[in-house]
Amino acid sequence: MRIIDVHLHMDMEDKKDKLGIFRDVDVDYTKDKLLADMKAADVEHAIFNTVDSIGDGIECSVYATPIRMKEALEHIKDTPNLHLMPGINPNQIPKNALKLMEDALKKGLIKGFKILPGYTHFYPQDKVYHKFYNLAIKYDVPVMFHTGDLNDGEGLALAKYCHPMHLDEVAVNFRKLKIVMAHLGNPWIRDAAIVLNKNPNVYADLSGFFVEDVPKRCKFTESDIQFALEYVNEPEKFLYGTDWPLVKMADYAAFMKRVIPSWMHKKIFYDNAKSLFKL
Repeated sequence: MRIIDVHLHMDMEDKKDKLGIFRDVDVDYTKDKLLADMKAADVEHAIFNTVDSIGDGIECSVYATPIRMKEALEHIKDTPNLHLMPGINPNQIPKNALKLMEDALKKGLIKGFKILPGYTHFYPQDKVYHKFYNLAIKYDVPVMFHTGDLNDGEGLALAKYCHPMHLDEVAVNFRKLKIVMAHLGNPWIRDAAIVLNKNPNVYADLSGFFVEDVPKRCKFTESDIQFALEYVNEPEKFLYGTDWPLVKMADYAAFMKRVIPSWMHKKIFYDNAKSLFKL
């Protein structure tokens, strides 16, 4: 089955490194490892995010907006099936940030932006983001928001900023903005379903429900995902993602293939992402 993975992360130094929940363990999330895992799991295209850490204080202090975009584009320049959504750091927005992102959008180099409210301590509806929302609308690209559970490794992230209900206000105030709710708000899945159901411009990816081991069965997670699929009753609004390397691609795909009704597979695993991200 053809698959597009809309949510993952990659190390751009091409070496084993530490990542989030794996802070004390070297994880191989190099480009070569990613491409090998994609091939083994029948993933044709993948969209990766560049993200920041919140460091030793409450503000993001490592990378300025757009987070590591130039470096990431150079890293994937010869890899046409890898696509970039650079992160936005509201704590560091240089004067040329908007121009850099618009230039990349004009050239078709990026597929949208990524925002991490719980890690940066800004609500999604904060005015600091509005100019980026308008830019996304202008170029008809989605903005992805981290929602739900947090794994920052340092305990500095704040859950209050990443409840999926906050996206309702963004969706209403920016009706032409295409919003992707990462992780389906897990564990606030039923709240996420309300936001998805009422707003035609909101989508959700099904990434990041597990870390490391993907269980063969997970009764409550399966039930909540299936509730959301039934409640929203629009399979076009759901996207497949893994949050690799937090999970093994093949194992995660096998789990989701069982949870998602088979008649929805083609749309959720491939068609919806191809259309939304113009792949």
